[in-house]
Amino acid sequence: MVKLEPSTTVAWAAILLSTSPLIAVSGFSSIHNQLQVTHTSSSSLASSVQQVLRRRPLAPLSRLHSHTEDDEETTSDESPSGSSKREMLKFAIPALGIYLTNPLLSNIDNAFVGRTVGPAGLAALSPATLCVDQAFYLFSFLSRAATGLVSRAYATKREDGKTGGNLEAAREAASPPLTMSLICGAALSLMYAFCTPALLTKLNVDPRLTTSATSYIHWRGAISWAALAQSVCLSLFMATRDAITPLKIIAGAAVFNIIGDALLCVWPLNAGCGGAAAATALATLLSSGWMVKSLRDCGGCYQSYVFRQRRRWATC
Repeated sequence: MVKLEPSTTVAWAAILLSTSPLIAVSGFSSIHNQLQVTHTSSSSLASSVQQVLRRRPLAPLSRLHSHTEDDEETTSDESPSGSSKREMLKFAIPALGIYLTNPLLSNIDNAFVGRTVGPAGLAALSPATLCVDQAFYLFSFLSRAATGLVSRAYATKREDGKTGGNLEAAREAASPPLTMSLICGAALSLMYAFCTPALLTKLNVDPRLTTSATSYIHWRGAISWAALAQSVCLSLFMATRDAITPLKIIAGAAVFNIIGDALLCVWPLNAGCGGAAAATALATLLSSGWMVKSLRDCGGCYQSYVFRQRRRWATC
């Protein structure tokens, strides 16, 4: 450890005492300058805020509350996802019911024939329903074409300028497939009337089953025009976003078919396969006529293409 002389210690003490006021003064001056800078910056910030407030005053609290309430109401009222889901379910569930109810006509016949006639009747229905139903499926392109044409025409602009709900355009688009369904159905009816024995021979049907199968095909084939027209009318309802009306019609036809099978197959006629086919044919006529009437009442596409062309030619 270094020892300092007393004279050296006194000299250093004198130097420190002489420089401490200068250090203090310089420190106080720097602090004062910083406070002045802060004061000037705060005053400039306050002046700029006052200028902004003069240019654009604040809105009152009541107006702010009203705007927030209006925004909440608009957002709650719109809710596009919820409304679209509800609309989809309103259309999809009845449409599913339609396509589940439509095959019931043949299944009801199978149930009553199996209970009344027995295995021989079910064996006769197998080639008979094959000849009838599969031929109807070959003409399913008519209903598919009607759905596409009518849906596009229904979505066009109306005369008042609004988009959607154009019944006149839908009627124009639906007339050709509806007329073609009637023509193809009439050709099928003629084929079933004259070519049924040849069809059963080509399918190698047992001769013991030919009589029952022929009677079933004759009854179902006689109303082929009504069956194809019914499928096109069903597509017209679906294209115009109406699934409730055809569901009611198909369900009513199924109930009528059950009653007809009970009367013609069980009691009092006990007609077997022919009675079941007659009940299904009557139910098909009822449903197709009901659909055409419903389309006519709602201003739908009920006029045939030939009739509309003749009316145009008469006005020209």
